[in-house]
Amino acid sequence: MSIYGLPRPTPWVWRLIIANAVVLLLLTALLPALVPSLRFQPDVVYAFRHPWTFLSYMFVHAGLWHLAFNMLVLYSLGTRVEERMGSKTFILFYLYCGLGGALFVHGLGDVLSAIGAPDAVRVVVAEGAGGGVQTVATF
Repeated sequence: MSIYGLPRPTPWVWRLIIANAVVLLLLTALLPALVPSLRFQPDVVYAFRHPWTFLSYMFVHAGLWHLAFNMLVLYSLGTRVEERMGSKTFILFYLYCGLGGALFVHGLGDVLSAIGAPDAVRVVVAEGAGGGVQTVATF
């Protein structure tokens, strides 16, 4: 069944949209001090001290517009991918892509450090490339 000609969200797409919205609400309203410990940083020492960030960063957004755009992309691409793959395969694929994005950015962070890129460049890469790799992998 469709909504205004758009496909209905599949089970895991719907759950991920809700989970991301709840995480943003909790982190914004109740636990803003927790945000830095959930964000991924492409630093070897930080990664070993905060290994959960390889997956937790997938649920941390910079604000409502960031969340809305990401969930729109998840809805528009993820619904069709989940329909083709099946729910169990899709959620595993989603998590593997997120982990792969973090590992890719982690490796890229080492390269950027080796060539002397400023911290600001490394932060932009860490914040954006994980989602970018995840979106490209969904195609």
